[in-house]
Amino acid sequence: MIRSQTLFPLVKAAWTSIDVFGPDILLTRAIWLGLQQNGRPLKAAEADAALARWLADPDHRVPVHTGRTGADKAGKSGDC
Repeated sequence: MIRSQTLFPLVKAAWTSIDVFGPDILLTRAIWLGLQQNGRPLKAAEADAALARWLADPDHRVPVHTGRTGADKAGKSGDC
């Protein structure tokens, strides 16, 4: 038997996953299937041009992780 103190948070988390992330997951799946059906391989020059156009658009941000810790940023040694 699962105690209600354990069960209720699990059900709430599951419902949140379905309610909050479900629409995005379904949209992403539809986009992916469309790409699979309508996509075509690109030649290297076409791929380079498409990537350059995508990167030039300020709405397309790419996360960059420097690998630096907070201590490193403060100028302190980050011995591991």
